[in-house]
Amino acid sequence: MEARSLAERLCQGAPLAVRAVKEMAYRGQTLPWVDAVRMGEAMRRVVLATDDASEGMMAAREGRPPRWEGR
Repeated sequence: MEARSLAERLCQGAPLAVRAVKEMAYRGQTLPWVDAVRMGEAMRRVVLATDDASEGMMAAREGRPPRWEGR
């Protein structure tokens, strides 16, 4: 049940961030550790540059649920 709870929580996140997490979970299984870390850092930077990342931070400051747009 703990895995389901975590999955449900992840799926409520920004769509592009969720996609990046899924991609890293899939690819990270076969990549050498250093390459997986590098790819994860690249994905993190891409996701942080999205409009949804800004919306998430603004929503947290304002104490409201975020309105994800997938951009």
